[in-house]
Amino acid sequence: MLKGMGFERASIEGAYQVHPLDKPIPECQLPDDYSVRHAIIMEEWESYREVQIAVFPHIKEMGENLLETFSTASFYVPELDIVAVDPDGNFAAFCTGRLDPVSEIAELEPVGTHPDHRKRGLGKAVILECLKRLQKYNPIAVIILGAAPTEGANRLYESVGFEHKGVAYHWVKKV
Repeated sequence: MLKGMGFERASIEGAYQVHPLDKPIPECQLPDDYSVRHAIIMEEWESYREVQIAVFPHIKEMGENLLETFSTASFYVPELDIVAVDPDGNFAAFCTGRLDPVSEIAELEPVGTHPDHRKRGLGKAVILECLKRLQKYNPIAVIILGAAPTEGANRLYESVGFEHKGVAYHWVKKV
């Protein structure tokens, strides 16, 4: 249909991932001296922002006001904002679980690990902790929309039980 309207398929925007609700959530071993907990966004907003910008540089505009808006939204659940913390107290990885109260679908987004802390299982640890905490809310589905369409991201999501369901593309039209 889009081609018929003069659009061309361009780059991949992201991958769709689904975690089957009946799939057990595996345990995860953290590296020594790392811990996993939920973030207290308004008290730790600088650390939260710093680790997210290290993974997603395009969000440099995120400031304290935006985080306050996000963290005071009626659908925000603080215990689903998970971080891995290094031995010095720095945030090393993050995963936010969002639960839509209308559809009862849970989405994990954003998810990332600081480049200095990769290949240590921290991304896996924060996702698994978020999945465990989501269980008490009984979501009808747990999804990741727009996951990075990279081999590394696919390996990470597959390692925690997500199944790849497809990709979304950017479509462009010259006018």
